[in-house]
Amino acid sequence: MSARTHGVPLLLSINVPVSGAFASTSLGHIAPEVGYWIQPDLLLSAQGRLQVVTGPTEIDAGNGHGYSPPGWAIALFAKASYYFGAGSDSFRPFVSGGLGGGQIRHVVTLGAFKDCGASRNQTCVDSVVAGPALADVGGGFLYKLSPLFGIVASTNLETAAPKFTFN
Repeated sequence: MSARTHGVPLLLSINVPVSGAFASTSLGHIAPEVGYWIQPDLLLSAQGRLQVVTGPTEIDAGNGHGYSPPGWAIALFAKASYYFGAGSDSFRPFVSGGLGGGQIRHVVTLGAFKDCGASRNQTCVDSVVAGPALADVGGGFLYKLSPLFGIVASTNLETAAPKFTFN
């Protein structure tokens, strides 16, 4: 059975249900952040999140038109981070939380569809979008290089609604 309706891949014309799961981003993301210390232990910041999406296959509609899957997703967060230890310490652990908006994408394989790619003979791989309402909790460590700059190692958990996900 072909996954096409009137020359257009079925993937483009219907919503294919995908079961939810806990997942990490495929390649990863960069998350630049700038902030202002309102107290020695409290940082308010704005963080951008640019996710690179790798792995989805192109869809050939068979009528000379191809459809490329999104290669990125963007989100923005307003965050608060609480730092432990004295403000003069070079090494400080922290916890953080934030609210934001945008998109998070997860790559999914649609095994029932096998007519993707340039030759229309590959298993279809697409990305599922989550959002636009986002929340973030995390923690990590700050190593201060100077009073204005530092290196941060952290991990975080993001959740999205109404298109739900954990990331």
